[in-house]
Amino acid sequence: MKKIVSVIAALSVAAGMLTGCGEKKEDVAKVRIWSASGSTKQFMTDKVVEFNKTIGAEKGISIEYQVISSNMGDMVKSAFENGDGPELVGCSYNDAMQYRQQGYIIPIDDLDGGKEILDLVDYDIPNLKRFAENGKTYLLPQSVITGGLIYNKDLFKKAGIVDENGEAKPPATWDEFVEDAKKIHEADKDKYGAGFPLKGSVIWWCGMGWAMTASYNSSSTIDLDKQEVKFDNVDYTMETMLKIKEANACFPGAESLDNDTMRLQFAEGNIGMFLGCSWDVGVLTDQFPAKCDWDVAPYPVKNINERYKQSGDISGTVSIGNSAVKSEKMSKAVTEVYKWLYFGDLDKEMYEEGLSIPYSEKVAQSADQSKMPEQWKKFCDMVKVTRMPQEEIKYKLEGDSSSVVKEKVWMGTMTIREACDDLNKRYTEALRKGLADGSIDPDVIKENQSMDFRIEQ
Repeated sequence: MKKIVSVIAALSVAAGMLTGCGEKKEDVAKVRIWSASGSTKQFMTDKVVEFNKTIGAEKGISIEYQVISSNMGDMVKSAFENGDGPELVGCSYNDAMQYRQQGYIIPIDDLDGGKEILDLVDYDIPNLKRFAENGKTYLLPQSVITGGLIYNKDLFKKAGIVDENGEAKPPATWDEFVEDAKKIHEADKDKYGAGFPLKGSVIWWCGMGWAMTASYNSSSTIDLDKQEVKFDNVDYTMETMLKIKEANACFPGAESLDNDTMRLQFAEGNIGMFLGCSWDVGVLTDQFPAKCDWDVAPYPVKNINERYKQSGDISGTVSIGNSAVKSEKMSKAVTEVYKWLYFGDLDKEMYEEGLSIPYSEKVAQSADQSKMPEQWKKFCDMVKVTRMPQEEIKYKLEGDSSSVVKEKVWMGTMTIREACDDLNKRYTEALRKGLADGSIDPDVIKENQSMDFRIEQ
């Protein structure tokens, strides 16, 4: 009889424990974070596990972290349209502004604890109005990305492209870039001088798009008196790329080559150069560990004695999905996670590991730089000659985007001259319409054109 009572008592305790566990699970607020950052995936995965065991366990919060390597925009759109969007979503400024217009995201101010978050900001945010609307802040800049030329030192040496000490010598001009690409392919027909990942927009955004800004003050010239737009560097950009294509010196199948595949081929030692970003250090160190000796150099320029600040961008921005305020508990939980993401030690640790460059100079100065990869240090140095995005001119362009037009030139269905004439014509039309209906602010144009990005030689 005693044994039966003991068994019943044990079962009762077990049932109580299970019920208690169930209640605890119900009390836990699950905060979903979606990110497209493959370079920080392992770091963030480990940190989320640590959060869930410590801060999360203490405050009843569980982070569910997911990295979406492709088609993230489609997945985010589908999830929000179905009413199941994530509480936090890492996205670019442009994507965030689109999500804002669609009602998918909310301002930080609307969180229960949002004012507390904004009070923690102790750094300047130029062009703050890019991140805010109607007095409310939608985004905070977290990190900075900049670009540069990433090159395979082994292939350079094999092709005899070296300095007086026998070290690989990266190209200083675009003419040298073309010639070096040819020499690398000529030295070994199984290797290619350059990689152009044309599948997607990366080549036109932070590839050739950013690279060419080191040669010009602006990608286009706007004459407000005549209300005309002229693209100044499309012809030179396309001429440079086509010269490498005609020499069969670019990695085959550029039209269907995405950025990950291109970086993998570089890591395998099959590509001599590509136009990369600071995040590529993490990719070539962890995601696709490089099997070659590689390094980073400043972008080539058109004229050796004329250099301008190169384009860069703000990254690491995290938008707050409308699901974050579905309950008071969730809103408070998202506030805690947001503070952990932005104002803990994550920025400093990622900087030290060569994964991201903090937007806050105070964070960068407090970091231990002794163990940073050399390639990472070179990217960090280039932040000093990097221009951050200016306020965007909101063209309502009809027809193909500039990237689609450039792709047509690459495919041979449009000449460079036709492309330039087409872009100039349609952007001029969009400018005139925008000035007429007020969607384009002439003061923004004047402010942008007043900026001088020339670097003293």
